[in-house]
Amino acid sequence: MDSKLRLAMSRFRVLIIGFIGFLAVVGPTILNKTFSIFLCGLLSFNSVGLCANFNNSAYATLSSPNTNITKPSTKIGQIPRARKPNINLDLQQALPQDFLITTQMPFSSGNREVFLISPSTKAQQIYTINLPNASFQLYGIKFQNLAAIDESKLTPKNRLIIDTTKPENLNNFHVVFQNNKLSKIVLADGNQGEFTETQALIKSPDDQIIEIIDFPQASQTEETLIATTKPMLLISSSCNQNVSSKLVNIGDIVGEKGNKLSSSETQITRNVGLALAATSAALKNNINSRQSLSIASCEQAVQCNEKRVSGASEIRSNLFEIPRGTNRKVTLKYEFFDIPDTIELYLDGQTIHSDGPKSGEYEKTLDLPNNAEYVGVRLIGNRDPKTRWWYVISCSGSAIANALCGDDEIQTSYDDKSKNYHKYEVENEICSLDTQGCNIDFVFRVMVSNKQFIAPNHLRQKKVEHCQTTNLYIAMGISGKDTIRTTINKQNHSITNYTRKNHLLHPGKVTRKIFEKNGKIYVFTWGEGTGIKPDLNEKASGFIWGRVDKELRFAVRLMLSRKIYSVPE
Repeated sequence: MDSKLRLAMSRFRVLIIGFIGFLAVVGPTILNKTFSIFLCGLLSFNSVGLCANFNNSAYATLSSPNTNITKPSTKIGQIPRARKPNINLDLQQALPQDFLITTQMPFSSGNREVFLISPSTKAQQIYTINLPNASFQLYGIKFQNLAAIDESKLTPKNRLIIDTTKPENLNNFHVVFQNNKLSKIVLADGNQGEFTETQALIKSPDDQIIEIIDFPQASQTEETLIATTKPMLLISSSCNQNVSSKLVNIGDIVGEKGNKLSSSETQITRNVGLALAATSAALKNNINSRQSLSIASCEQAVQCNEKRVSGASEIRSNLFEIPRGTNRKVTLKYEFFDIPDTIELYLDGQTIHSDGPKSGEYEKTLDLPNNAEYVGVRLIGNRDPKTRWWYVISCSGSAIANALCGDDEIQTSYDDKSKNYHKYEVENEICSLDTQGCNIDFVFRVMVSNKQFIAPNHLRQKKVEHCQTTNLYIAMGISGKDTIRTTINKQNHSITNYTRKNHLLHPGKVTRKIFEKNGKIYVFTWGEGTGIKPDLNEKASGFIWGRVDKELRFAVRLMLSRKIYSVPE
């Protein structure tokens, strides 16, 4: 028995030695592969393919019926490409910080160009936005000589990104927006990007598609989109804050797209990403300071006979509002004292008057086209801080006599330092866009179809006419007739009521505007003045205009329920 056992053990040792010798010849590779196959079978992987090579690395892919999978290499042990880190290309501090507003150029088409120049670098930004008294709209930006980036203000990672792009493309490029959303960008070399909320098409100068970039839907949050596209009336008391918030939100969205494009392996796409990063930084830099777009957007236009005086050297750029009428003329009077200064007037892309630098008192009368609403005024003060100057513009024409609608009793601007100064805002919903026929134009036409929808305490079923007068009875007739004069702005879907001297609350005005927000149509009412009872005006505004809005809402919904979708002009 012992001899048989010893014989068996001897044979087993021979087999073990032989097997070890075999492994020494074939090496460890087959052992590792065999062990991988053994693990796959042991763990019963169905949707996961596992290939392990313990001398190199591991590779695994998770499949799903709804997921497009890029076919991996069949080479065993290949290391997958590491995911690129998120890029945050922040150029806000690296761009010139000394931009100044030099010119505002109004156009009869309904917008204006605001020119900003950096004295230290000669870089220029030209913003196309709306005219005053309208919802804020950014239509486009032109950049010139913007390539002067201060790389000392960049992080090492951002400096590396700049090194892999072509900053010279920032010398001249322009960006287009639609409804305050990024639409298109064209670089100096002709390469361009076209954008939707979820995709970018990068194209060559001959319109050939170079690359398609998808943006994650999650980056466009509902809160951000509402903040970006919500109509914001520039006469609002919180105008600067609202415009600043809008510019930051637009800048954030543009910046996100720029970061995505900057991580591309394609040179042209990275160039577009760099330009978007510069656009984002410029938008965010354009808030709060006196020389910023947010301030220019909210500043009220100069009125007839309103004198402007400066006690220091500066470049002052304003818009002058032209009262409506025919055969219109404006007379510019100005005085530059001992130190010479310069004044210029602009309209529709042209300089219509320029004088200086000189000293003395002067007067110039100019004929204006009937469709012009504003004239740009730029006064270039001497660099000598002791300079002094003033200017005033008076108006005349066959339909006006130095006043709106030819009425010298109404007042269009008010002293906000007066103890009686007051303002208020009221906003109420009228109908939903989900209701057939509900839209801005329809609601506006209903509002001007009847005087009871434009002012309180008025029940006459009479259509509103431009520049007409209406008698109200604020104190039940005790104070007599309270007369207002109404102007209509069809393009802006708004009306404005101005008090005349016999009105109990004179002087003051109220504007009512129809606008869309979050899929609904609203009427927005804001009042301003320096008449009596300022506290009562502000406190009672919600109740008083709420009743007027209730009547308008009832009329609109009644007509829509009866399938009446149009109102004669």
